Amino acid sequence: MKNSLVYFAPAFFPENSGYSNAIQALCTALAESGMRISVITPQLLPSHLAEIEIPGVNVIRVKGPQRLKSIFLSWTIFNSISKRFSSTDQKVFIESGEYPLLALMLQKKYGQNNVVMRIHGCYETEFLTWRNRLMDRFNHRLLSIFLNRARKIASTNSNHVDFLIHHHLSGNRLQAARKFFSIIPNAVLPPKELVRGSLPASEPSCKTFLTLGRMEGVDSVGQKGFEDIIAAWSLLPALLSKSEQIPCLNIIGSGDQQKSLKNLAEKLDIGNKVRFLGPVSRSTVYDYIENSAACILPSRYEGFSMFAAEAISAGAVLIGTRLTGLADMIDHEESGFLIQPHAPNEIAEMVVRIVRSTPAELSALREAAIRKFSRVSSPDVLVRAVKTILNA
Repeated sequence: MKNSLVYFAPAFFPENSGYSNAIQALCTALAESGMRISVITPQLLPSHLAEIEIPGVNVIRVKGPQRLKSIFLSWTIFNSISKRFSSTDQKVFIESGEYPLLALMLQKKYGQNNVVMRIHGCYETEFLTWRNRLMDRFNHRLLSIFLNRARKIASTNSNHVDFLIHHHLSGNRLQAARKFFSIIPNAVLPPKELVRGSLPASEPSCKTFLTLGRMEGVDSVGQKGFEDIIAAWSLLPALLSKSEQIPCLNIIGSGDQQKSLKNLAEKLDIGNKVRFLGPVSRSTVYDYIENSAACILPSRYEGFSMFAAEAISAGAVLIGTRLTGLADMIDHEESGFLIQPHAPNEIAEMVVRIVRSTPAELSALREAAIRKFSRVSSPDVLVRAVKTILNA
């Protein structure tokens, strides 16, 4: 069982999301290291699509009831796993706390030392803690029970480790000291060939900036801070000289708040400088990254952003917020810039700084960003981290 891993993935191919792509990338890296990976996923495959082929990875899709899926689907998935993998020495890696009942059942069957959960995103942290829904409160309680019993806990970022110690372990640092915590960021495998020639023409000599994300949030609180970026752009005319051109801002993504964000840009009289591009393919995202002076992600709450990881993997200068998982990905003023959430003035100051940077200064920032990615989120680093926590 040493090289065999059961990997529970709530999202997988063919879902085209940062979450799904990160899981596929990590499974690929683990398989390439010599591990045999059995992916268990409730993500069903449409009949017109062929199964994804990843050498060393076997995908098992489990169909179950969708009503109260965190309960009934958890039971169906557990039965499927326990029948296929009967040995109690089996190593199990659970991606996210989205199915805490399943996690508890797997923990009971295979033991605390063989089951690892990776706290992945905002669902098991901010959403379960503050969304006032009955199932959220139920799942929050189950997740707390699992984490208190667990011996090994992973997270994509250090911010969420602090969060779960405070909210799930009641801030008990002594109890936390008995557990093995590991930071295992999301895996990013950039496409080998980027799409070229599909971008709209920029204004002559106009530096372009990029942001990306879902235009939605919890209780109408926008997660990604798009309002702050748009407000920052309205400050640029007063900060730049008449000879300096106001840069363009490209926004990739969609969501319930897109219309209000467009209205805000028009209200602040910067609609001609802000482009809402909607969803684009992953390879096109890399194309925009490489053609941007910098990428901006002023999230109010955030785990490990796939957009940010993709940006630094491609050598982009990244502007991100301090009080989120983005702080793990930026060496301030060396590979990018850290700002406070809800701070349009700080965003505007960083944009002006980049506009006024020389090519040599920007090149140094980009090279530092690639080095940061190699230290934090390259495939070999992640494989070592997964194997270390599994065998600890």
